[in-house]
Amino acid sequence: MKETREELQEACGADQLCSGLMGGLEGGIHAVRELWETLTQEAGDDPEKAFGTLLIDAENAFNAANRTAGLWNARILWPRASTFLFNCYRGDAELFLRGTHGTTAISSREGWTQGDPMSMAGYAITILPLVQALRGSGSGQTESETQSEASGSS
Repeated sequence: MKETREELQEACGADQLCSGLMGGLEGGIHAVRELWETLTQEAGDDPEKAFGTLLIDAENAFNAANRTAGLWNARILWPRASTFLFNCYRGDAELFLRGTHGTTAISSREGWTQGDPMSMAGYAITILPLVQALRGSGSGQTESETQSEASGSS
C-alpha cells in the first residue's frame, strides 16, 4: 500500500476521504459540522433558506460494494495496485465456520474483506466515480465512508 498510496490519493483527491489522506475522515466530519452550524445560523426561521441533509448509514458498506466495479475502477484509476487487488479479490472469499455439526463454508462474492489493509483503499476506489458524479451534479452532497452506501450496482 505504501508504494501506491500517493497514486490512490492523486486519483481520489478530496473527493474520497478514505483513500489514506491524513486526517481525511476526521477533517470531513469537522468540516460538515461547521457547515451545518453556519447554515443553521444563516437559515434561522426563514423557510426560504431551509436546507436538509440525508444520512444513509449502510448496514455494512464494505460488504455491499460491487467488487467487480471496484476492480474495474482500480484498473482504470489506480493501475499500479490493480493487479494486486485483482489477485486478492478475483475469486470468492471463503469464511469457514467450525461447530459441533462440522464445518460450513460461506462464500462472499461482493464487498471488501474487513481487516484487509487494502479494504479501505478498495472501497475508496470502488465508490469514487459515484462520489464524483454526485459532486458534479450540483447536489451539494458531501461524502464519507460511513455516511453512504454506494454499491456500484446501479
